Amino acid sequence: MLALHQMRQQLVRMRVMQVNQLRGLLYEFGVVLPQGRRLSIQAAQAAIAMLADQFPAMLIDSLREFRGDTDVYRALR
Repeated sequence: MLALHQMRQQLVRMRVMQVNQLRGLLYEFGVVLPQGRRLSIQAAQAAIAMLADQFPAMLIDSLREFRGDTDVYRALR
């Protein structure tokens, strides 16, 4: 049972790191995201939709990867 708790804690840590990474990436482009995972992801999606033509293609690819990763974490709940 302890192994399951440790695995879950690791997944939570990774998810937090990814949201913070997303916050930092978008901050470089002047987008400030709110605190909290859900609010940050929702605000990021809205900002990306509005500013997609201003972001470099490499950043858009990274954000798509991030979206795929968050979907995986969501499925693990």
